[in-house]
Amino acid sequence: MFCIFFHSKNRVIIMELITPHYFTFSPFVSKKRVFHWCLGSTINQSGKGVGMKRTIRIIGFFAFFSLAVIALFFSIVFFNSYCSEKSCKTLSANSARRMATLEDYLKHRMIDRGIDFVDEDINATGLVGPEFTELTSTPGDEREKRSTLNPMSASACVEMFVSSGLKEGDTIAVGASGSYPGFLLAVLSAATEMKLNVRLILSLGSSMYGATRPEYNIFDIAGDAKDSGLVEYELLAVSRGYKDDMGGSVMEGILFENTQEFSLEICRKEAEKRGCLLINPLDYETSVKERLELFGDVDLFVNVGGAPVNIGNGTYSFSVPVGLVEEMDNIPEGEGRGLVYEYLDEKVPVVNLLDSKGFSEKYGVEFDLSPFPEDYSPSVDYTFLVLSISLALMSIVILVALCIIFLRIRNEE
Repeated sequence: MFCIFFHSKNRVIIMELITPHYFTFSPFVSKKRVFHWCLGSTINQSGKGVGMKRTIRIIGFFAFFSLAVIALFFSIVFFNSYCSEKSCKTLSANSARRMATLEDYLKHRMIDRGIDFVDEDINATGLVGPEFTELTSTPGDEREKRSTLNPMSASACVEMFVSSGLKEGDTIAVGASGSYPGFLLAVLSAATEMKLNVRLILSLGSSMYGATRPEYNIFDIAGDAKDSGLVEYELLAVSRGYKDDMGGSVMEGILFENTQEFSLEICRKEAEKRGCLLINPLDYETSVKERLELFGDVDLFVNVGGAPVNIGNGTYSFSVPVGLVEEMDNIPEGEGRGLVYEYLDEKVPVVNLLDSKGFSEKYGVEFDLSPFPEDYSPSVDYTFLVLSISLALMSIVILVALCIIFLRIRNEE
């Protein structure tokens, strides 16, 4: 039996949620009268009824009191939901602004270096590269490369990071090729805004229209980004990328010669300049293992681009969904599966940034937009705020009314 006791002057009100036929008076219940609510009636110690009017008041008192407590609880829940949404959208907007500022900085760095922009770069970012160079590893679509440079890509990264449960101080590992400079800048902007620790390993190779310029490759882009002070990360290592992480160009023997050695020389210079490790593996699996050891324990892995060592060899690279992936069925075993599958196998969530068009559809970033948006102010849904205020006011009104009722009951005694 569960009872609620109210002590008021010479009375004790006992409310039973389960109504037995009998109850025993405790020693402290030694006042003039005891009200026992049971099946809608009140009795005194002599067993005589004292009237339904007061019983209804007592029942109403507790009913409205319960309603007020419930309303107050939900007002707190809704207000917290509003604050969480507003905080997330503010982070998203700030990340987009950070990425836009960063792109403008990099654009002027390229202009200062006298680097020409390609015709396909319709937004004049400088971050869409030539079709074929010594660093071009695979085919690519200029529309996909342009689309990732939309600063709203950083907002989408915040959404994925928050959804995965990341919080300030957490550590993410980022494996990036040169194929999507926009995605890399988006990840770094979002991570910096959220105050995450970023461990980065860069691969030099790039698909068409990515960071294909030998004179301003992905190492230069990432290096200038960090030098700007707008993003923070720790560069652990660089590598050549492409097949078996050995570098080279898809146009080897057609337009260019000795592209593997050409890529290796760029990597050597970058490793010396940035004071990081040069990964020059004997084979694919050695490269995967070395990366896992360098990254150490992390809370999330981000793949940017299509470097086989990150996304897997052959058909493996097409099996991972775009965006946030927290788990997968039928994770392949054996060689050639890359870092994405290694982390998923260890229950570490993954963000896969390879399919630009799929990314746009999934996260609401308009595909191949020109010009880019200029207003990144967060659009916050105020529904939860209105609900929380309404319920809080209702709770206050009910509680005030209950106080008045309680005082009247006391006065009638």
